[in-house]
Amino acid sequence: MVKLQGWQVLAIGDTDTPADWLVPGAIFLSTDLQTTFRYRITSLLPYNSYVRKSIGYLFAIQHGAVRIYDADTHSTFLAGGHLGKSFDIELSPRKTLLQYKAKNRTLVNPFIHFGQRSVWPRGLSLTSVPDIAPEFYYDEVSGGNQFIQQGTGNGLPDVDSIFYHTRRLAGEPINIEFDHLAPEVALPRGTMAPVNSLNTLFHEQAFWAMMLPVTVHTAVSDVIRGYWAQRLLWDVGGIVAFYPPSVHRLDTLEGSTFGDEEDLLHDWGQLIDFLKSWHSSKSTFFERVLDLSYEMAKNGFWSGQDLALTVAWLQDLVSVGYKPPKLQPVENTIKGSRQFLPQILKPVYSGVTDAVSVEKEMGHLLKWRSSSANMVLILECDWPRRSNIPVWRMLYGRLFKHVVVISTEADSTLGIDVGGGWQAYSSFPGIFDKYPEAAGFLYLKDHVVFNYWNMQGNNKKLWTMHEVKSSWTVHSFNETGTIWFLKSSIKRTVTKTIYNLPDKLKATYRETMDDTKFIHSSSDFFYIPKRLVDDFKDLASVGVQNKLAHELAMPLFFLAMDRPSQFDSRAFAKVAYVPGGEDPTSHYSIDLNVLYPWTAATEEDLFHIIKALSVGDHLLLAVL
Repeated sequence: MVKLQGWQVLAIGDTDTPADWLVPGAIFLSTDLQTTFRYRITSLLPYNSYVRKSIGYLFAIQHGAVRIYDADTHSTFLAGGHLGKSFDIELSPRKTLLQYKAKNRTLVNPFIHFGQRSVWPRGLSLTSVPDIAPEFYYDEVSGGNQFIQQGTGNGLPDVDSIFYHTRRLAGEPINIEFDHLAPEVALPRGTMAPVNSLNTLFHEQAFWAMMLPVTVHTAVSDVIRGYWAQRLLWDVGGIVAFYPPSVHRLDTLEGSTFGDEEDLLHDWGQLIDFLKSWHSSKSTFFERVLDLSYEMAKNGFWSGQDLALTVAWLQDLVSVGYKPPKLQPVENTIKGSRQFLPQILKPVYSGVTDAVSVEKEMGHLLKWRSSSANMVLILECDWPRRSNIPVWRMLYGRLFKHVVVISTEADSTLGIDVGGGWQAYSSFPGIFDKYPEAAGFLYLKDHVVFNYWNMQGNNKKLWTMHEVKSSWTVHSFNETGTIWFLKSSIKRTVTKTIYNLPDKLKATYRETMDDTKFIHSSSDFFYIPKRLVDDFKDLASVGVQNKLAHELAMPLFFLAMDRPSQFDSRAFAKVAYVPGGEDPTSHYSIDLNVLYPWTAATEEDLFHIIKALSVGDHLLLAVL
């Protein structure tokens, strides 16, 4: 970054930045130094957040900046450090730009213009993805008012979490290339597209547009800013233009999650419709900025805190000498028209087809996620099938905000925690404490095939295997045999555990079970709601102390936490058990809730499982 010719690099420190951080050629603004500027916005910006870049924007404006380039640290430049080769630095009115025809568009996907028809950017309304076709005829307009210029990036473009997690195989980076020969293209008044903070040039006339909202997740903050700015640009005669790839962005395999973008994953279309219909009669531009910011807070697109931030931001702009643009809602004069046929470049990510069915697929995924997004998945994996872990994370990470993988051995490189085995439940209290806001915790063993599209359980109730006859069996303490849990020592452990239960939980257990019987259950899958977490912690403590095995502890715990009549019978209403030696595919159906056991001992086994699931979830075709 410091090699950019003619540019001064600003580095904005945060609490985790060393105080003596130093890169020759860069100005470093430490957190201590930031407070000395006395900007009004400083007290409104959270620490450990990239929205603190707003302080850097003000610092640059105060010290005479006429252009600000917003960039991502994971990017390398393709033009040898000359931004003038990638953007219109001088805003020459003599230059002619292509512009989408206003009557054809309300929302565009710029990636199509640059050769990738089946890739969509973060912030594009999902329901619009399949409806946006290529443009072949463009208007020609004069340049000079493209005050915000968005560059495209090769490698990992700015895609949303749904694209990232469904269009790649876990562990395989995305590496996409766009057409570097395609001409830049502008948006007319009334047409919008996502604008980010990863490779974006702001001219002085649009410095007001750089404020990053603070009450939405940082994964969407810059895109919300971009839409807010586009609407306001129309009132000062400005436009947004998109440019060919100028950076290569490395995929670090740390894509954002659905939860990160959950603030607006469902609402981009609503935001765009709201902005297009918004009008203001205020007589000055900054008054209109405040007016729109108030209406966005009123309509729930951001909060009152962002409105307060807008007030402070505008006051700071005035304080550092920035002069707001004058109202000038005049559209570019159309000089002519031109044909341009966007290329169709080969997508290089896994298993993608054109986006004709994306709306349906995305709708399904969002529906499934609405049932599971606030749950934590605890996935127990047998050792040493390490190669399966990335695939399970890819599969379930699209649905659950958090996926915790446990096994008998830890592996920090794969994010596997110790916790599986004969007392797997012993690790649950620590997981519960780590995610106190979770609605509940779903536990699965990795040989359980879970048809998540049929998940209809009540997340406030227990889901158990109590109606699965092959897994929930009642035994007498007088029963004898060679099975391990019929040994006298094991039965004494069960009796001792029951005796040591807290009184309230013991009373609940005794409502169902007398002192002559106990239950064995493989307990390969179950769900514990948040309301029973504390009870489970108490029970787990007793079970661990008495060295009670998972298969005997879990049914005992379930009956101690609640009555069977209160368990959710719908959650696992359709379960198929695969007898030993039989082919799981002959038992599998997409109408099931669960099939077990289906062990992925080899990559071929795993392929067959994903293939079976893809009948119900077509997005999984991306990994086949």
